[in-house]
Amino acid sequence: MNILNSIVAATLITLLVFVFLKERKTSRFYLPGILRIIIVILLLFMLFELRFQLSIKQEAKIPILVLVDNSKSFATQENSSLIDLVLKKIRSFKARTQFYLFSDTVFPLKNFMPPRDRTDIAQALSYALTKKPGAVVLFSDGLHNQNRDPITVVQNALCPIYTIGLGDETQKDIYIEDLQYPSRSFLSDTLVITCRIGNYQFSNYITNITLKRKSEVIQKQSVVITTPNTVQEVVFKVLPKTTGRHLFSVEIDSGIDEENYKNNRRDFSIEVIRNRYTIIYITNAPSFNTRFILDALKNNKEAEFQVYPYIAFTGRNYQSITTEPLEKVASSCDLVILDDINENQLTSEIKSFLNNQLNAQKGFLILVQENFSPQEFLREILPGDYSKKTIIKQDLVYNITPEARQTPIFFNNEGKFLLEKAAPFLGANAPTNLKPGAVVWLYNPDKNLPLIINYRYRGSKIVLITGFPIFRLGFSGNETEIQKLRFYEFWGNLIRYLALADIKNFQILADKKDYLVGEKVKITLYATTPDGRYWSGLNIWAHIPQFKNELPFYEYQPGIYEAEFNAESPGEILVKIKIANDSTPISDLELPIVVVPQTVEDIRGLNVSLLKRIAELTGGKYYSASEFVETPEEISPVSYRTRIVIYFTNNPYWYTFIALLLGVMLYLRKKLGLL
Repeated sequence: MNILNSIVAATLITLLVFVFLKERKTSRFYLPGILRIIIVILLLFMLFELRFQLSIKQEAKIPILVLVDNSKSFATQENSSLIDLVLKKIRSFKARTQFYLFSDTVFPLKNFMPPRDRTDIAQALSYALTKKPGAVVLFSDGLHNQNRDPITVVQNALCPIYTIGLGDETQKDIYIEDLQYPSRSFLSDTLVITCRIGNYQFSNYITNITLKRKSEVIQKQSVVITTPNTVQEVVFKVLPKTTGRHLFSVEIDSGIDEENYKNNRRDFSIEVIRNRYTIIYITNAPSFNTRFILDALKNNKEAEFQVYPYIAFTGRNYQSITTEPLEKVASSCDLVILDDINENQLTSEIKSFLNNQLNAQKGFLILVQENFSPQEFLREILPGDYSKKTIIKQDLVYNITPEARQTPIFFNNEGKFLLEKAAPFLGANAPTNLKPGAVVWLYNPDKNLPLIINYRYRGSKIVLITGFPIFRLGFSGNETEIQKLRFYEFWGNLIRYLALADIKNFQILADKKDYLVGEKVKITLYATTPDGRYWSGLNIWAHIPQFKNELPFYEYQPGIYEAEFNAESPGEILVKIKIANDSTPISDLELPIVVVPQTVEDIRGLNVSLLKRIAELTGGKYYSASEFVETPEEISPVSYRTRIVIYFTNNPYWYTFIALLLGVMLYLRKKLGLL
């Protein structure tokens, strides 16, 4: 309660008491005195912010609401007699009942509908709970085959749900219940893949489970099933040899007389990346730029860069700061940084090393200064012609190109441009003409000068930075320390992009090889930036022929997007996927989905675990159909309680009410001649 409200209430109480003491002659007139007492009590309640709660018991408008499964897997000829017995018993209850059929929709039982090809238990329960019944009876086989999880619907149910199961539990089946694996791993780490295998009605049986990478068998293990209706774990351990997204599948051999083999396979993928890179830095014109570049590599938090600087302080006298000879580390090199190189002063050893790295398709980062003048090797691999060049020495601001926005090297994981507040370059030494395939990432709009250029030469990634000096990007007029950290992050992104072998930015995967009609299809898209990070914040849409509108993907983990839909008809569905960063298109993908003629409702059985869980979560009870018919007990509906809470707080309505009471009291006093 605020101070003003307290002061107002206390003042009014004091005045009322004072008036009462001054005018004792009103004591023989009861009504004004009673009104005065009521006003004082209300003001006291408001002063101390009292709260009163009333609870009113209400009977449910629908005491018992009954949901009867009308799907093809349940409403069969062999089930009809037992269904009639269950419904007859429910109709004999003393409490009033209301019946509904459900499949993919919900409708009153009196409106007969032929059995349908879907079972949407979640929708049926959601509809029932909106009616606020005293109890719900769910009569079904529990074979829910729509997207929404029924458990999420009943978690906050206000009434008990009683479930009655009808179906054959003896279906023979071996299935993958759960699969656990890392979504991303480093190249040097062992992948641990754990598969949980369940079974119905198999005992003393041996089967095989196989781990494949695409179609290649990686490992195979035998599984001994000793007891029916049990779950056991199988663990695979794999040491990947290459980076990139690895597509795996786990398959269980179909068992003898197994009735459902569609759950014997699971497809998944794991992205394998490197976080340790060997960088060789070469310069024969060391400067403050050198120290800044090396510091930026050492202070990167996203990866481990092992840097080997080879610096010529005079002539061709190159020195290794790390004391490791070049020939020893050359074989493990991932990226070469050439900082303002004068090719005429390179040793034969370094020239041979550079050619070997080019033949091995390693990355090159080339930095220039004012006097940079490439010769034979650099002229060949550079993205532009330096026979005619443009040298400018003045402050050069820069803009990012649309092509660079599609390659998020310049952005952090939150989409922030890392060079937004960086200081301008002090100059540039740029080629006049760019070669075919060269892509400008950063440019000066005033002079139309390319400042950072990306290029491919014979499989090698080449990035040329024509603006100088590079350390200027790590400074800012107001936030130098913050901008330095942003530069370190940008620098790490750029280095990883050049050091990594080509990785597939987008991988699309369905969770099964083929689907039944009516079955849920789940598509997963993995997005990776060219420098190996999760690519978040993308706009991804799928065009599916059966839908009028495009289906959106949702990012449920960083860089992992999912979309779900139901397979409507048999045949091949070609899913066309569009990927954009904001409104800028990035890539188009296609994924064929095979739908077999068998429907999900053709698979018969009884999901006891789902029905029992629904009942347990809501305070109900599970019965088998035969057990329910034989039990003498009835289902009792619950009552609802409506709570009314009255708060005496700083509320204008209370002041209005008190003012009305005060007006009535004054009117009575005047009428009685007391004013």
